Amino acid sequence: MSWIKLEPVKGGPAGCSVCGYNHEIYPLDSIIAAGFGSCSISKDDEVIYNECTDQEEYPKLQKFEDVAATDPDHDYRLLLVLPLREVEYQRQQKGKWVLIRADRGFA
Repeated sequence: MSWIKLEPVKGGPAGCSVCGYNHEIYPLDSIIAAGFGSCSISKDDEVIYNECTDQEEYPKLQKFEDVAATDPDHDYRLLLVLPLREVEYQRQQKGKWVLIRADRGFA
């Protein structure tokens, strides 16, 4: 393994009842889109997907899991930056994108 596995953090409700939920393991069937905010996937600090507001269709995390499964010796991350919630996940093993950071977001 050529990357450092970071310590997981505890998930749970994100701030208020409408702010969402911080899953400890991000579901692979989740659509990777923020709407109001931003969303990206990176490989070794290089962004390989960045949500565009004019996309007709948004990918699910499974698409990036499939990519990572063929090239696992890299640090893959999912970053969601939302008004009252900011979370970062790291792919730590096959099918497991683990919560490594949770914050309050930009509002």
